[in-house]
Amino acid sequence: MDWKLINDNTASQIWDKTLADFSDCNVYQSYNWGEYRRKNSGVRPCRWMATNDSDEPVALFQGFYLGKFLGVGIITGEGGPLGDYN
Repeated sequence: MDWKLINDNTASQIWDKTLADFSDCNVYQSYNWGEYRRKNSGVRPCRWMATNDSDEPVALFQGFYLGKFLGVGIITGEGGPLGDYN
């Protein structure tokens, strides 16, 4: 399994379509929730996709970058990760 950071342009086109394929999908991992949090909470959504050897999505995670504390980046996530991330 290979995790890749998905840029905002790509995420806007594929994120929710891919999310809908997961039985454990929820609103807190949706693209629109991430953009709502960006506009109203000042956090930055970061989206990762894990793929298998055939480059098919097997897991997703949307986290929110809150900034740095003592030189360490802080990311929080709600309702994820989704899929088979083991």
